Amino acid sequence: MRLELSVQPYRLSGLDIFYQLFHKINNVVFPFGYFFLLAFLATLGVSGYLISESYYSDIKKRTTSLLQRVLKKTLHVPLLVYACYVMLGGVMFRFIHQYGFTMLFWDQWDIVNEVVNEPWSWDLFRHTHNEHRIGTGLFTIKALAHLSHWSNRLETFFIGLLLLASSYYALRIKQKFRSGVQFSDVIIPLLFFNINQWGNITWGFQIAFVYPIFFLFFALYLFMQPPSFKRNILLLSSAFLSAHASFHGIFLAMLVGLFFAVEIYFRKTSIKNSAWALLSGAVAVLYFLNLQRSAALDSAPLSHYLKYSVFLINNFFNYRQDTFLTYLGPVILLTTLAYSVYWFMSKKDIRYFPLLAIYVFSLLFIVATAFGRAPLGLQQAYSSRYNTFLIPLFIGLYFFILLIVSQPRWQKIALSLLLIVLVGAYLNGIKMARYELNLYSFKKGTDAWQTCYKIQHDARRCEEMTGFKIYPQFENTNLEEKLRLLQEKELNLFRP
Repeated sequence: MRLELSVQPYRLSGLDIFYQLFHKINNVVFPFGYFFLLAFLATLGVSGYLISESYYSDIKKRTTSLLQRVLKKTLHVPLLVYACYVMLGGVMFRFIHQYGFTMLFWDQWDIVNEVVNEPWSWDLFRHTHNEHRIGTGLFTIKALAHLSHWSNRLETFFIGLLLLASSYYALRIKQKFRSGVQFSDVIIPLLFFNINQWGNITWGFQIAFVYPIFFLFFALYLFMQPPSFKRNILLLSSAFLSAHASFHGIFLAMLVGLFFAVEIYFRKTSIKNSAWALLSGAVAVLYFLNLQRSAALDSAPLSHYLKYSVFLINNFFNYRQDTFLTYLGPVILLTTLAYSVYWFMSKKDIRYFPLLAIYVFSLLFIVATAFGRAPLGLQQAYSSRYNTFLIPLFIGLYFFILLIVSQPRWQKIALSLLLIVLVGAYLNGIKMARYELNLYSFKKGTDAWQTCYKIQHDARRCEEMTGFKIYPQFENTNLEEKLRLLQEKELNLFRP
């Protein structure tokens, strides 16, 4: 006997209709993919701009004057940007509601005892999962579980709120660089609410791994505040909580220490302030104290690590072909990073430290992930969970254009190109997320397994009947015992 997975009918939304129309036009006109269409539109727009600039300046002046008068009366840029926030945020939360897992899955079974039985303690906060200390996320999961009988839906919505809060601080940072709200600021919600990070926004366990992004942008905002004891305490606290959210969180502790060191050098502040830098370094060191080491990593050729890094960046756009275009994006990003370092050191203004920090964080993440995952195969680079950690990279590119591309004409062209590419990536991300979720049947599989277990009360039998695994090896985590514990406490799939 095999339990069939039921598929619920899906009603098309306005976004679905727009996306399908875009997809059909693209298939008819440009069968080789989205980027050819986007490149064509970008080339057309840039060419038209340059031609009008060179040969039709008089016509342009009259047209622009008329257009400005019309737009001034009918268009309110901040309202449009906030409307994009609401629309794109709404799409993300609707996606979370539709596809979020409703029961524990995979790594979540490893923390059942910690969430249900373990008391709140320093040892629990220092809990490790593989090479990650996940205390910040584990405490959050434990608190949410007590409030909701361990509802996965609440956890995934909390992840959405973390991304929403991160986007708020990203916008505030941008306003520190360039006052007011401009139309190009829609780049921020396009990045933070990208559905292509579905591996993080549909699985509650990922709270711990999304936290470092929130703490990063909160710290970047604090970097731009005047020196004060309160600011320094908040920075140190963010570094501490981030370092105990996942391995990637220790990068923030390093950046906070670097910030204090650079601030002493640029502002010629008292050497007593070096204590803050030392404390930040101590937070990073604390992470490794008594850390349970994972199995030794296999090695790979240097070219393997470089290729993995390139594929990781391109996965944000779902571009998975090995052509010359594959290396274009990483080259642009590395070039802007190198120039940002040079520009920052020449300015010697601590207010611009967030531009440098956001690039360094992204680079550290890419290098660390390549070191840990590349030996397992290049396909590892295509995990949707990594796309959340690439958001700072493209936010950094946006800030680079605003701060360093000083000529108005080229700044407009660069912002237009970036916006076009990110719109394409967003639409393509919706397609890829739905395809992969349907391919692996995560939502339908967990729902079917949950229904089966409530009838059969036999984990192995339900795995056979549904054809879906909720954990790789039952014996490794005492799955049957944990299911009985959840039933006794009326938690998760046994919620009243």
